[in-house]
Amino acid sequence: MKRYLTMLCVAIVIAALFAGCAQDETLGASGSGSNRLTIGVIDGAFSGTQGTRAMPTQTVATKFTIGDQIGIFEVKDGALTHANLKYTCDGSLWNGTEAIQYDDAATYYAYYPWVSDEDFLKICNDGVTEGAATELKDVVNLSAADAESFFAKLIEKWTPAKDQSRMEDYNASDLMVSKGVRPENADKYTIEFQMSHQMGLCLLHLEETTFKVDDTYSFTYMPWFKFDSENVPCFYDGIYRYIVKPDYPRQTLVVNGTDEFTVNLYIKAKGHYNEHIVGGGEKEYQVRVGDLFYPDGSLTHTDNRNPYKLPVGIVAYVGNDDVTEKNAGFHHGLVIAAHMWEEKKEPMKRFYFNADALKPFITREITCWSDAVGDLGGLARTQALYKGYTAKNATAYTDEEAQNLTFQQVMDDYTKKYELTNDPKTAKNSGWFLPACGQSFAMLNAMHVAAGGKSIDAISDFGEKPKKTYVPTGSSLFTDDFMKFLCKVGTGHYDWKDSFEESGSSGSDSGIGSISFDGNAYVYFKTGSSSKPLICFITSTIGSNLYPAIAF
Repeated sequence: MKRYLTMLCVAIVIAALFAGCAQDETLGASGSGSNRLTIGVIDGAFSGTQGTRAMPTQTVATKFTIGDQIGIFEVKDGALTHANLKYTCDGSLWNGTEAIQYDDAATYYAYYPWVSDEDFLKICNDGVTEGAATELKDVVNLSAADAESFFAKLIEKWTPAKDQSRMEDYNASDLMVSKGVRPENADKYTIEFQMSHQMGLCLLHLEETTFKVDDTYSFTYMPWFKFDSENVPCFYDGIYRYIVKPDYPRQTLVVNGTDEFTVNLYIKAKGHYNEHIVGGGEKEYQVRVGDLFYPDGSLTHTDNRNPYKLPVGIVAYVGNDDVTEKNAGFHHGLVIAAHMWEEKKEPMKRFYFNADALKPFITREITCWSDAVGDLGGLARTQALYKGYTAKNATAYTDEEAQNLTFQQVMDDYTKKYELTNDPKTAKNSGWFLPACGQSFAMLNAMHVAAGGKSIDAISDFGEKPKKTYVPTGSSLFTDDFMKFLCKVGTGHYDWKDSFEESGSSGSDSGIGSISFDGNAYVYFKTGSSSKPLICFITSTIGSNLYPAIAF
C-alpha cells in the first residue's frame, strides 16, 4: 500500500480529482445484473492552516494506488443492508469482494483505510469488554445525514500510530470518510466518494545547513537528522510526514549531533496540515582528527555520521605544516583514503619504482628518521611524476602479476573509481596524491595521539637510526583505541583486524603507507614481532598496501 502526496494549489486539485483509481465495475457472482454499483474514489485533500479568506490555501492531495483498500456500508430504510465490504484499487479500478446491486433508495458510506470487522469493533469499543458492541450496526449511526456522523464512533476512537516511519503505518493512520454522491454526467449506477480526512497532517522540512570552516572553506549539505522519541514520521519525496489526531498534542525530538529541535506535532482541526522548518542556516565547523571526509568536500564528526553518504577518507592531520601544500591553498589538513588502489577482494596494487626511471625526480637523500620526517611535498612530487614519469612496468604490480601501467594510468584509474565531487569554489581540495614520508608520519602520529597515545618525537629519538626503524605505538592500543580510531571510517575499508591477527610475529605490512620516491624510502604502519602496532621507516624496498591522501 503506497500513496503519493503532492503539493498542489486548489485549482489543480479540483482538476485532478478524477485521476488514479477513479471508477470500477465491482466483481462477484451475485452482481452480474446491469444495475450493479460502480464507484469512484477521490481525495478531498488536506488544507493548509496559513491561508486567509483573501488568499487561497494550498492543499496536500492523495493519489490512491494499487493495493489501497476502502470499506463500504449501505443503509436503506434505517437498516444496515451491507457492512464493511472491502474494495481494492488495482491501479485504475476498484474491485469489491462482494458486488452490490445499486439501489436508488439506499445511502452509501465509505472509509479508508479498510480494517476487518473485528478490528473495526475493537477500535470503536476502545478496549471495553463489558457491554461492548458485537455487531457493526451497533457502532455506526444509521440515522446519520453525513459520513462524519455515520462513522462518529470510529472517528472518535481512531488513534494514529506513534511510529509512522514505515509507509504502511503512515497510510494506516490516515482515516478518511465519505458519503456517496452521484456525479454529474455519470450513469445512474455510479457513486462517487470524495474522501474527507479526519486526522491532521504535519510536514517536517529538514533544511540544508552551510558549515563554515573559515573564510576559505565551507560546505553545504543535508545533515543526518534522527528522531529521538517514539513519535517518528514517514519520509517520502524529500519530506517527513506525520498523521496526528486533531487537538491531540504530540511532540518529537529531532537530533542533529549536539543540536536538538523539539517539534510540536499538533493540528487543531481535522483535514488541515501545517509545516515545520527544522535546521538550516550557517554554522561554524571545527575540523578535528578523526572526522569523516566525503566526496563533495563535506565533513562530519564520527558521532554524526551521515548514513546517506559514503566517506572517502578520514581526517588524519589538522593544519598543514607543508609549505608546498599551504602555498597551493590547502592548509586545513590531510585526509588518508578509506580505500587502497583496489578493493580487498581484488588483487592489491602495490607500488614499485624503477630506480633508473626515478632518478629525475629525486630531490633529496633520505637515510635516517630526520631525513624522512623532513621530507614533505607529496602533492607536488605526485604531480611531477604524473606529468613526467611515463615508464611502464615500473609503477604498479599486483600480488599475482606485473601490470604494464604508467604512473598516470594508475592515478587515473584510482581517481575514476573514487571520484571527488567537491565544489572547488567553496570546498577546494587537492585531489588524490601520494604522501611523502614526513606527511605520512605526521598523519600516523596525529591519529595515534588522538587515540590517546603519546606523541612520538621521531627526530630526537630516532634521527640517527638508518634504514629500518620501528616505533612502538603501545600494546594497549593494539586492538582497541588506535585500530578502532582508524576504523571509524566504517567497515570494509582498512580491515586491519584480520591482518593483525594473521600476522602474528611475522611483522607483515598492514595499513597506511607512504612513498617519498627518493632512495627507496617510505614510512608505513605495520605489526611488530610481539604483535604490537608499529610506525616503520624503511629504505630498502618500496610499496606496501598504499593509501593515497587528500590535502584540503
